[in-house]
Amino acid sequence: MPEEIKVALLTHAGGAHVSAYLAALAATDQCTSVVLGDPDGHFEADAKRVLKDKLSRSYRNVSELLKVEQPQLALITMEAAIAPPVIAAAIEADCHVFAEKPSCVSAADFAPLATMADQKHRFLMLALANRLNPE
Repeated sequence: MPEEIKVALLTHAGGAHVSAYLAALAATDQCTSVVLGDPDGHFEADAKRVLKDKLSRSYRNVSELLKVEQPQLALITMEAAIAPPVIAAAIEADCHVFAEKPSCVSAADFAPLATMADQKHRFLMLALANRLNPE
């Protein structure tokens, strides 16, 4: 049986594909709980509606979430200009990271994140969320 995990969904009002990620997390049995990091509270009501009891808590402060909750996976969907420090914090907190693309403004911004993930033996993955979308 696959391992059950806690997932942190880290986003903000500009986060892409959040409704699809919420639906996927709700439907995935291996995801036993979700903690939401949403500094402006934009997706909190949607998360409560879709995830129901699977949503264990919402945070406005991502650093606090990572410290208190210690999720195994961080799903990060933020604008490329602000995502790198959040990705770095998640890797530093020993999370595997699944980040919405583009996760950085330039490849030079991404390289240190890839090195950090490699050094900590964490997966750093980029989402290709529209690959199944017929458009």
